[in-house]
This record gives sequence, structure tokens and C-alpha cells, in this order.
Amino acid sequence: MDLTPGTLGTWQSSSPYEIDAVTPFGLVVAYIPRAMLGAHADRLYRATATPIGDSTGRSRLLRAMLVQIARGLQSGDLDTRDAEIAESLLRLLRGAPADRAGRSGVAAVIRRARLERCRQDLLDPRLADHTIFEIATRWGFVSAPHFTRTFHRTYDCTPSE
Repeated sequence: MDLTPGTLGTWQSSSPYEIDAVTPFGLVVAYIPRAMLGAHADRLYRATATPIGDSTGRSRLLRAMLVQIARGLQSGDLDTRDAEIAESLLRLLRGAPADRAGRSGVAAVIRRARLERCRQDLLDPRLADHTIFEIATRWGFVSAPHFTRTFHRTYDCTPSE
């Protein structure tokens, strides 16, 4: 993959790779465990050594966010344990349809937010003793089959995955 200034790319660190620098450069690397990518991991891994997007839209936001996070961590302005920053970065990287929310109805925006809170709770080790349906009902879902279908349609994996 040829990286030019501002280009984003992915690779999985379990595969060998080599970086040949033709000129001096700065590089921002974000290590994200596969488990945090969820159902999107395979899609992102298939894109290994392929530039992500172009210089517009989501990729421009992701690039700017990565640069600002790197600067904030370097200066000490950001805490490495800030889950909100990490989650925002993951949403952009996974390609979650955050930019589509403005074109859909209020109900879709609310449902998406409730699903996201469920996903966060399902990933939270402190809530491992709760059932999937307990977590779903906490965020307003009243039918286990409906929750499972909606979750799968949104995240391309089941809640248990």
C-alpha cells in the first residue's frame, strides 16, 4: 500500500508487514484489539494494505480525530482511559451509520442510540453476570427475538457474539 500524506490504512498486526519510508514522515498508529471491532473485524482485516476512503467525509473525520487524540495523549490533555473518546473513534472506524442519523426519523435515531448502549453494556465485563435480555430491557426492548433481530441487522452479529 502506498501511503501519501493524509492517507488512512489498516493492517492486522498478526500478519507480517514492512514499512519503507522514501521520505521522512509522521505516523499515527491506533492499536485496536480485534474483539473491540466486533462484527466489523473481518471487513477491516480484508482491507489490510488498502487505503481507507479518500480525503472527504468519514475518513477525513477519522484522520482528524486520530491526529487530535495523538496530540492530546502526547501533551497529557487526554486520559488514556477515556472510554467516550475510544468509543467515538471505534464508531468512525467501524463505519457505523452515524452520518445517516440526520436523514432518518427520530424513532430510528433513538433506536440506534438504545442499540448502541446495549452493545456497550454487552461488552462491559462488569455486566457479565447479566443476561442479554436483562441488558436489552434496561434500554427499552421488550421482546428478545425483536432485540436479537434488530441487533443483528445493525451490527451484523448476534448479541451473544
